[in-house]
Formats: sequence, C-alpha cells, structure tokens
Amino acid sequence: MIDPVTVTFGISGHRHVLTELLEITGEWRFLALALDFPHHQIRAIECNHHGDVRTCVEKMVEKWFELRPSPLSWSSLCTALRDSLVSRPDIAARIERKYHVFNSPPQ
Repeated sequence: MIDPVTVTFGISGHRHVLTELLEITGEWRFLALALDFPHHQIRAIECNHHGDVRTCVEKMVEKWFELRPSPLSWSSLCTALRDSLVSRPDIAARIERKYHVFNSPPQ
C-alpha cells in the first residue's frame, strides 16, 4: 500500500497543483515563503510579472518544482497552506480529501 503522505505529484503534478491553487491571490507571496522560497526569488517573480497574480502563482509553482531537492508532496503543500501567514486551511482540506492525503499537521 502506498503511503498518501509521501506520494509525490508525478508527471502531471504541475498542472494539478496549479488547478488546486486557483483561489490563491495575494497569498501567493506568503505561500512561497511557507514553501521556503528565498526572498530574492519571490521579488524576482513579482518584478517580472507585476500585477499578474495568476502568472506569479504559475511561476512560483514552476520554481517550486524546479528548485526543490526533496520530493514534493501534497502533504508539504497542505502544510504550507496551513501556515499562519497563508491561512488557507480550506484549500488544504480540499486537497487532502481529493488526493487522499493524511497526517498533514494542522497549524
């Protein structure tokens, strides 16, 4: 049996993550911080796509997939969404139900 906590996103994961984050607007910067983005990467995304929140979210997800050394998982995304700066437990709960993620610690 596969442990849903450690299941990674797979080949189509990038698209699935973007779909789940459609509601993220101004929180994208805080989500990037909760996902351990350095401040200079957040500023670069913002400067390159200022005013286009949707593109900023897309670029953040692309960078997350590109630069993170450890396996990315729904669980790590849910934990970041529950971070006090992001405060989107509603999206985390939806992802957990939809992708059968368990044991995401509440924040």
